[in-house]
Amino acid sequence: MDKNHERWSPLVNGLLLDQVEHLHDFEKRTWRMLLNDSSKQNHLVSVQKLCKEAQERLNSLKIYTDEIVQLRVGSTKRIFGIVEDGVVSIIWFDLNHEIYPVAKPHT
Repeated sequence: MDKNHERWSPLVNGLLLDQVEHLHDFEKRTWRMLLNDSSKQNHLVSVQKLCKEAQERLNSLKIYTDEIVQLRVGSTKRIFGIVEDGVVSIIWFDLNHEIYPVAKPHT
């Protein structure tokens, strides 16, 4: 967990505590259900597609992986982590879609 990032730490202002219900709902589903049946709301993301700051932060944390999982917990809120042996280790909580920016349709 990246506890020290000023915007993305899951511990900033108790943000992770606000998402406990979402996390509990995720526990009830399989990875297949989460990643395939969620209209692409939850998915694996290539590290190369993350913003430059996130890529650099992963390197500084010595987290070397090709992809991380993005879990949607609100309209713009996302949890990012690494899946190992079926368990996600949470790295960041992104309030504003900064880590994996996507173009809005029709813009």
